Amino acid sequence: MRIQAESWGVYRKAQRKGKRSVRKMGRQGANPYLLSLDSFLSDDAITERVNLGVMDIPTEKIVGVATPDKQELYSHDFLPLSNPDTDFSNKWCKLYWYYLSNKGVRCPISCYEYMGQFYIVDGIKRVSIAKCHGVPTITASVIRLMPKKTDDPEIVRYYEFVDVFEKTGLYQIKFSRPDSFAKFQSAMGFAQDYQWNEADRLEFLFNWPLFEHAFEEAFGGYLKITPADVFLVLLEEHPFEKLREMSPLVLVQLMRKKWNKFYELQKQQDAAGDIVSAKLTML
Repeated sequence: MRIQAESWGVYRKAQRKGKRSVRKMGRQGANPYLLSLDSFLSDDAITERVNLGVMDIPTEKIVGVATPDKQELYSHDFLPLSNPDTDFSNKWCKLYWYYLSNKGVRCPISCYEYMGQFYIVDGIKRVSIAKCHGVPTITASVIRLMPKKTDDPEIVRYYEFVDVFEKTGLYQIKFSRPDSFAKFQSAMGFAQDYQWNEADRLEFLFNWPLFEHAFEEAFGGYLKITPADVFLVLLEEHPFEKLREMSPLVLVQLMRKKWNKFYELQKQQDAAGDIVSAKLTML
């Protein structure tokens, strides 16, 4: 009974927060509901569908749904919107109760991955619960949608990310510069063509939230470069074994001391994007 009551308490809190989010987004003139992949991506923009199988994906990179069927049942950040005592809320709470009772939600969700972000095909409630509970990853069956190759900087960086992913199997490692991954492999003590194994991934993912949270605390969205860009700069001076032993406060201070270097990296990235955009405009 205690777990059931807690489930309903979590639902009511999430629903109220979701309603506030919808009102806020509405005032800003933005879409307050889940983003639908169908709303901006057409079949002719895709060159290939790649079945990646079942894997753990970062919940923070789940940003929407594949089709608009149920998008208005949730706020843009997957908070439930239906009133309590509805069929929807009963199912949501029952699923949450399974999660709290250690039975877990073991059935993988299914989703598309496009440009490094995920759009749910099946399992929206499970994602909603995972996000409400702060679960960092969720098991998913993933189909990757490969965009057509162009000179667009985002497309170029995505194809570079795919090359990195094939060696690491990680969505968390995404660099802004094409030469960064070779430097990263070397700094981690690996050969450039080294293929990460499961033990490598588990060790890295165990420590990665520490660096990611420090990045957010240090810069709060003011930098457009990625956490991996910042991590690589730190690795050039401190081995991974030392960095993972640092406290969050020390990491934040270390990052802020290198603000000028990170800002220069961002300017270089912006300049490269401007050059490509100018070339595309001339075509």
